[in-house]
Amino acid sequence: MSEKGYADGIVEYFEPLNDNEEFKDKFKDDQFKILVNPTDEEHAALIIVDKGALKVKKVLNKPKENISKDVLGWDGSISTTKALFNDMASGKAKPAKLVLKRKLKVRNTKVLLKFAAIQSLTKKE
Repeated sequence: MSEKGYADGIVEYFEPLNDNEEFKDKFKDDQFKILVNPTDEEHAALIIVDKGALKVKKVLNKPKENISKDVLGWDGSISTTKALFNDMASGKAKPAKLVLKRKLKVRNTKVLLKFAAIQSLTKKE
């Protein structure tokens, strides 16, 4: 049996929002996909928000084509190492500084603002 990876943690962290009325109401009209890719892990996580429902799919991140926008249809993505994701989650690292240092790759900041809004709702659980 394999050890749990970062993508499994994303599933456990975000899918309980399906029982959160504030989440359902706030995102009832939204449809978007966000790719969260820890580059040093075997799997990326594709977070799918579809009119107040949230689903997370684990996706092999190698070969690189597996996680391309053409294949997955994501609207925004964020990529860095597992350690830096953890540092951002704990507040030790600031995303803006990591982008400037080219240690954090971000595509479509508007969608990532929605990701931040989703994250803030998990903290209210």
